[in-house]
Amino acid sequence: MADKDNKQNNNADDFSAKRFTAILGLMADNKVPVGKKPDLKEIQDWHNGKLSVARANEVKSHVARDPHCYQMWSDLLVASTDEPATNKEQLQNRIVNLIKRLRFNPLWLSRGGFAVAVAAIVAIFIFPYNQDDWSPSDNPIYAAPEFNWPYLAMTSTRSGDVNFRLKTALQRGLREGLEMTTQGEHGWSVAVENLPGELIPCDKTTSTSLCEQQSQLVKKLGVHAAVLYIACLELESGQQQNFDENFWSQQNSAWGRLSSSLKELKIKPFVAATKKLQQETKALQCDAVRDLIILAY
Repeated sequence: MADKDNKQNNNADDFSAKRFTAILGLMADNKVPVGKKPDLKEIQDWHNGKLSVARANEVKSHVARDPHCYQMWSDLLVASTDEPATNKEQLQNRIVNLIKRLRFNPLWLSRGGFAVAVAAIVAIFIFPYNQDDWSPSDNPIYAAPEFNWPYLAMTSTRSGDVNFRLKTALQRGLREGLEMTTQGEHGWSVAVENLPGELIPCDKTTSTSLCEQQSQLVKKLGVHAAVLYIACLELESGQQQNFDENFWSQQNSAWGRLSSSLKELKIKPFVAATKKLQQETKALQCDAVRDLIILAY
């Protein structure tokens, strides 16, 4: 019995080693996504080594930088093996041991970036996809209440506690969330087109990877905020409820996870705002999400 357990543990460790090594390799690649965004079939072909070198590099860049593409790849890995669940501390320790054992040392891990990198891997690339949680992209809801976006006249400034790059990332996420939920109907295309379509590139330094991870996380924050804002408009209008009680019951845990990830990546200005979103009533959450959106300007 003990031999069987040891064999299962070794298999899990072998799989984890391969997976974490691949994740580290992806994070060491500082390229932005290039080429056409792959679908699940093409990601599976890439995973199985069936694509050309040129296309494989393009797909890899999407898996490395696009949360939805990473989700599809992660699902393929999980479906092909029984990976035991673990808590965050155990997972961080395992990653540390793997890095040491495999002598994986990309440039961005040097100069004090090691601990930050480990936390980032857990926060961005593993835990958000291994735990049941509400996600706008995983559970898209169509709703287009009467147009009401009071931020059209506002422009982002380079002052305040939030730097301009992160303000732009939050606005980029707001755009994605509004576009996904409203499909630009009932006048919402005005708000969508008013928001930036691209992130601000990070400087090419040893901290570039951390900078890009922060931008992606804040963009994700914006997506969540936009969807919740639309839910609030629908709630306040008293009209048809596309956002059911299941949606509202999952908000506290979703914002709690985002708050923890923001803290781990040292994005302090948004930590307090996301904590305020963990409220007992829908009305208080709606007030808090409007306060969060203001931080984008």
